Amino acid sequence: MTITSPTQVGHEKNKFIIRGNFDGVQWPQECANCGRSPTNTDNLSMSANFKGGRKNTITVLLKGIPYCEICYPKINRSHDLSCIQIFASGLFGVFLCVLFIVWQSQNDTSVLLCGASVVAAFAIGYGLSWLLVKQLGNLILKSKLAEPLSGNLKQDPEAGNVKGVRVVMTIPRIEYASKFAELNNAQEITIGK
Repeated sequence: MTITSPTQVGHEKNKFIIRGNFDGVQWPQECANCGRSPTNTDNLSMSANFKGGRKNTITVLLKGIPYCEICYPKINRSHDLSCIQIFASGLFGVFLCVLFIVWQSQNDTSVLLCGASVVAAFAIGYGLSWLLVKQLGNLILKSKLAEPLSGNLKQDPEAGNVKGVRVVMTIPRIEYASKFAELNNAQEITIGK
């Protein structure tokens, strides 16, 4: 039998720390993006691996985030744009890596310099994908995108759940964040960077 503590929520403005039973999180019944009546729900899935190895990956799913029929497709497009950015990042990184290796093969360079250029290629690739895909996509599709709730996992042995993690989540819309805090009896805390 698995024992978990009740859901504990702390917040500072629109940032939240959730510990304990993640299934106990309650969502205000209005669109998280605009406040209209909800017609669809979305989930926030987060994964982390603190120990290494595929079997040690921890996944947490916050279910039932409400959205209206207008905002739901915008949220999905925002998720899609993030996936395209990640793909483009890898593509740019591999392309630049090949360019750097070809350039270095024509010159006498050390293995250390080759390794550093691979890291630099992927860093530049990520920057290019952020600029060309994410920022340009946001500029062109501004009215067709909406900022979704975001979150990540932090290791926390005192979290009160079997996974030993806490969720750090951001709700972009301040009014919704206030209602979420009230509904979940969130305690005001100071969240460090």
